[in-house]
Amino acid sequence: MTVTFRKLHACGRDYLCLPDSETSAPGAIAKHLTAPENGIGADGVVLLRCCDGEDPVLFCFSTTGEQIPAARGALLAGAKYLYDTARVNLTEFCLSERGTSHRVRLETRGGSAWGVTGDGGFPSLDAALSSATLSGLVREMPVTVGGVDCRLTVVSVAGSAVAVLHGKRETPPKPGGLLRLFTVPVSVLYCTDDPLTPRVLLRSRETDGTALASGAVVAAAIAGRIDFGVPHRIALPAESFYIAVSPHLRLTVTWEVSECFRGTVEL
Repeated sequence: MTVTFRKLHACGRDYLCLPDSETSAPGAIAKHLTAPENGIGADGVVLLRCCDGEDPVLFCFSTTGEQIPAARGALLAGAKYLYDTARVNLTEFCLSERGTSHRVRLETRGGSAWGVTGDGGFPSLDAALSSATLSGLVREMPVTVGGVDCRLTVVSVAGSAVAVLHGKRETPPKPGGLLRLFTVPVSVLYCTDDPLTPRVLLRSRETDGTALASGAVVAAAIAGRIDFGVPHRIALPAESFYIAVSPHLRLTVTWEVSECFRGTVEL
């Protein structure tokens, strides 16, 4: 049996995408395709089913061959695959996964999709996320961290606390003392002259790349370093985003999705 696939990169992970019509044993095929010794390798396999008059359906499999809930990256990769292979001709459509319908909006260029745009919600600072020292603050405040004078903005994005430090020194401070101000896990970013190239000083398990990038953009907008409503590109290790924040602090996020390569394999 010949299987045709495309390897796509989204949210820091690689996925092999293919139509489920080519797979009679998807779990076994997923395990085989993602095995490093086979020279392809990936973090998962995404199968897409298209039926006339129905939303396309996505199935995600792990490297062990088990069907698993699709992470955001798998949904983005699946959406790009559907458009690039002309299985879906719309730039905005619903993608079904485990009975849940996900609305996606594709950003296209030259006949292929390069990103997927979605609503990032409203960032905030829940009083429960910090001590009384910082409670209720979603704005810049002066703080000294490790002997470095900084301006601090604390934002809660998707339930994760992100502390963004803006300083003048190229050498970032150690965030240890800052953490004592919080009663929950917090991720810490440090920016110098360019607010959209932050260094990740500390990343908690609860915080994904979208939350980190959104926190940096919100902090820069609040501080007046970037304009509200304008999409800004921010890059973190292995991940890139375009993020806009409205004057009412509503986030719009475009996740970049790229194709690594395509090929066929005999099984």
